[in-house]
Amino acid sequence: MRKNRIQILHKYGYPVEVHTIVTDDGYILTAYRIPRGRNGVSSRSNSHPIMLVHGTCGSSENFIVAGPGKAIAYYLADRDFDVWLLNTRGNGHSRRHRTLNADTDIGYWDFG
Repeated sequence: MRKNRIQILHKYGYPVEVHTIVTDDGYILTAYRIPRGRNGVSSRSNSHPIMLVHGTCGSSENFIVAGPGKAIAYYLADRDFDVWLLNTRGNGHSRRHRTLNADTDIGYWDFG
C-alpha cells in the first residue's frame, strides 16, 4: 500500500497539518505544513516560514519521499523553518473547484 503525505511524515516523526486554500477564482488547493522538526520542539519561538512549490506535473510529495537526510522539507523543518508544501491547480491533491469539475469541464483548465 502506498503511503500518503501525512503517513509519510508521521512515519518519520514529523508533525503535519493539512490546510485548504480557496483561490479568488474558485480553485481549491491543498497545502501541508510541517511546523517544526521531528524533535517536536522549535528552538525559536518565531521560526521563518518557507513555501515549497513543485514544478509542472509534480506535487508536494516531491519534497518528502526521499526521507530525512535526503529531502529538503525535512532538512528545513529540522533547522527551525515553518515548512509549507503547496499543491498547485490541477495536480492530484488540488483538482477541486467550487463549481467546475476537472474531468468534465474544459473551463477548469482555463487558468494561467
